[in-house]
Amino acid sequence: MADSERLQQAVVAASNLLSYRPRSRYELEQALARKGFSNQVVRQALEQLQEHDLINDDRFARLWVQDRIRSAKRSRLQIQVELQRKGIARDIIAAALAEYTDQEEIEVVKRCVDLYGLRQRYPDDQDLIGYLRRKGFGYTAIKQAIAQK
Repeated sequence: MADSERLQQAVVAASNLLSYRPRSRYELEQALARKGFSNQVVRQALEQLQEHDLINDDRFARLWVQDRIRSAKRSRLQIQVELQRKGIARDIIAAALAEYTDQEEIEVVKRCVDLYGLRQRYPDDQDLIGYLRRKGFGYTAIKQAIAQK
């Protein structure tokens, strides 16, 4: 099969993956490699997609942070680890997490406590703080969230 055909197949495969949800460049690279495309074809396909602004790690990281705050109730640390696993550069992660305000973290902590019934599981404040700290939430945010409850 000609390289141009394989390149077109790789672009279609990546576009198909992107139709479900945004993905990082690293995620697409790994997915295309698993589908058997050569490194050269993968690199060319990703360059094409990037030229058409279909992949953008900055945008992906910002969207990921917003989604994880809104729906998944994740701490800054948990989100940072998730983005690192998706191959996002540290400076991009730092910029995306800079948009995660202290007030948002307090609200996420409060939602976690309510949603998962953590007050019933951990009636003692120190136990609750310990649990939430192990989940990656900041001490100040936890203390303020508990005080507001």
